[in-house]
Amino acid sequence: MQNVTATGTRITIYSIPTFPNGITITTLPAGTDPLDCPAVQLAEWQTGANGDLILYKHPVPIEINFSTVAGSEEDKSLEILFDANRVAKNKISYNDVITMVIQYPDNHSVVLSNGFLVRGTAVVGITGDGKLKERQWSCVFEAKAA
Repeated sequence: MQNVTATGTRITIYSIPTFPNGITITTLPAGTDPLDCPAVQLAEWQTGANGDLILYKHPVPIEINFSTVAGSEEDKSLEILFDANRVAKNKISYNDVITMVIQYPDNHSVVLSNGFLVRGTAVVGITGDGKLKERQWSCVFEAKAA
């Protein structure tokens, strides 16, 4: 039997210079997937004039999408990180370099490094039934270690 329980997962984001001590996310939302890693295409291919398969690889970043409960301490910290890295007129933008550590309930950890926050939710939305919406964030990383 396989136990696939995700309860107890922790995501810690270290961002230099904004949050060098890290933001630990433990309040994972129920309305959206709290953690997702889309499939990465490792290779491109084509066929030559005679039908021979030609395969080539190139480096691709690892994208991690995650959500937070609106109004939680983690959510507020990620909004600070988002605003610190957002580019705008007459605003200084930091270039935080991010390391993310995902610790699963079985104590297995994944470390993603040399990353950047590339997508976030600027303001908290509201659902049709009157709740605050969970906010979604995305980072891309250059390297992964387990």
